[in-house]
Amino acid sequence: MLFIMAELSWHEEQIDAAIDFWTRAVEVDFTDYARVIKCLKCYAERERQSDIIAILKKMDEKSTEQLDGLSVLIAAGGRSNGAAGIRRVGLRALNSTR
Repeated sequence: MLFIMAELSWHEEQIDAAIDFWTRAVEVDFTDYARVIKCLKCYAERERQSDIIAILKKMDEKSTEQLDGLSVLIAAGGRSNGAAGIRRVGLRALNSTR
């Protein structure tokens, strides 16, 4: 539900609300990788690097030894739209915050 609200808010240009929904959605379930990828792509389109970093950090915080969210995210990106694209989004965000 939170991911859906985020996408609807994003398409209605309610960017702050969308970011809040996406952040809460990742806190609740960071394993919905298709939707996390959608979130990261939306952020990348608007060059919201600090928000990309925040989502990746949140996933890292929620990860466990049994479930490493970031590595699974990259693998999921490889199945859907190319792991290289997900890595590129993350690297671009990291480089712009230095």
